[in-house]
Amino acid sequence: NSDFGNLTSTKNGLGSATSGNTYFDNYKSCQIDRLVKVIQLGDSLTEQPINVTPDGSSTSELLQYRYISKAVDVINKGVSGNTLVQMLARSNTDVHANYINHSKAKNVCVLLGGTNDILQGTSVETTYGRWLSMAQDIKANGWILVAVTIPPRGNDNAYGVKANDFNNLMKASGLCDNIIDLFEIMADPSTKSAKSGY
Repeated sequence: NSDFGNLTSTKNGLGSATSGNTYFDNYKSCQIDRLVKVIQLGDSLTEQPINVTPDGSSTSELLQYRYISKAVDVINKGVSGNTLVQMLARSNTDVHANYINHSKAKNVCVLLGGTNDILQGTSVETTYGRWLSMAQDIKANGWILVAVTIPPRGNDNAYGVKANDFNNLMKASGLCDNIIDLFEIMADPSTKSAKSGY
């Protein structure tokens, strides 16, 4: 039987893998040229304490399984109740500590934040300023930034209007490498509240 814990790779100048690592960890070490690190940073909408698919998989698990052959490593760093200030405070340990420092690796941060800021009465402008600090921190540390717009909340039109204003500022920031627009999918364009079914 092979000892995957002592697997050695000469590809891209890599040395011996640390003893005790799982087979998948060593597989990723040998496939560093195809490795993508994905950090999902956010609040309860990212943390997903409940299952989101009929088979019980979270979006993190779906991403992991969908791209396992490409050595994609997905880490969910959603914390329920977090504001953007709190996300920035934990960015070193939860985001940057996971950065893969290799020229052929891709590091992606999927950021969904601002919901709790607005719910706590923070103005759209201040919430956007906090998001800007978070986004600049992510970009300055070499991450590809995928921003997610904050979605509407039920029939709360007032929240929906603020969320829409915040999302528009975020999309116009010029910092996003890509955008997942949940608000556009889920919101009624006339009321800014959630469409039926959401």
